[in-house]
Amino acid sequence: MPKTPEQLLTATAWKLDELRYLQNNVPHYYKRDGTQNTESFSEEYIEFFSDNTGKYSGQNSSTASLTWGFTNPEKTMIQYTLSYGLRVTWENVILSEK
Repeated sequence: MPKTPEQLLTATAWKLDELRYLQNNVPHYYKRDGTQNTESFSEEYIEFFSDNTGKYSGQNSSTASLTWGFTNPEKTMIQYTLSYGLRVTWENVILSEK
């Protein structure tokens, strides 16, 4: 039987592969093993737990708890909020066992 999106999301810790974002109208970019990065997320990862909580592990061994949930019926958008108030939305998420 195929795994649900929740089972796939909570089965492993997630490392960023590529990230683009605006902060104070300034574009930022990160690509794992890239050479044009404006930020470094190489040591960071996120764990999502089945009770809609999780843990963000950042640079210099910093951590933050989080709460998360899917924000659309298709389960292709995830929003999580870190314990210090930062809200993050991931769009166009495709979870599979591949």
